[in-house]
Amino acid sequence: MEDVKAQKKDLRQLALELRKNSKKKTHDLAAQLNLLSVLKPLKIRGFSGYIPIGSEIDPVPVMAKQSGKLEISVPVIDSRDAPLKFSKWVPGCEMLRGPYNVQIPRRLDWVVPDLIIVPLLLFDLQGARLGYGGGFYDRTIQQLRSRANLIVIGMAYSSQQIDSVPVEDTDQYLDGVVTEKEIFWFNRDF
Repeated sequence: MEDVKAQKKDLRQLALELRKNSKKKTHDLAAQLNLLSVLKPLKIRGFSGYIPIGSEIDPVPVMAKQSGKLEISVPVIDSRDAPLKFSKWVPGCEMLRGPYNVQIPRRLDWVVPDLIIVPLLLFDLQGARLGYGGGFYDRTIQQLRSRANLIVIGMAYSSQQIDSVPVEDTDQYLDGVVTEKEIFWFNRDF
């Protein structure tokens, strides 16, 4: 287990650099169009996106476009070892900086999304993802999947794909990944 943790730690620096080098407006736009094509046929009430930090791919234009059609939310960190909560988000709502410098709505209105769009550092074609190491999404996905159907889609640049992401027992797998070049599905049971 310690070996996997060390592998992940080593990969995170490389992954941040890969992602930073891939950050281009044209790449974000292409990924946003792919995300829209993924969302269109799904029968969901709403989804959680995220407000990007640093070089994360930006889902906000898709969130804004779907607002009014679907219930849009963003993740909120409640405490260090707890699953994420999700608060409604609408374009132009007043935001403030929450824990870990993450933007959250000033007025919190809790919801449970049917689909979560997840930022990531690396992914593989088995649906494994490497995150920042806090375990927030893993705890959240595990909790929500135990109660209801949940679709989890990673959003990444194609350069963030590797052969195999090291995994631990607590790591949760993605159902799909959207990049600027293509869409990958690992689980189509929804």
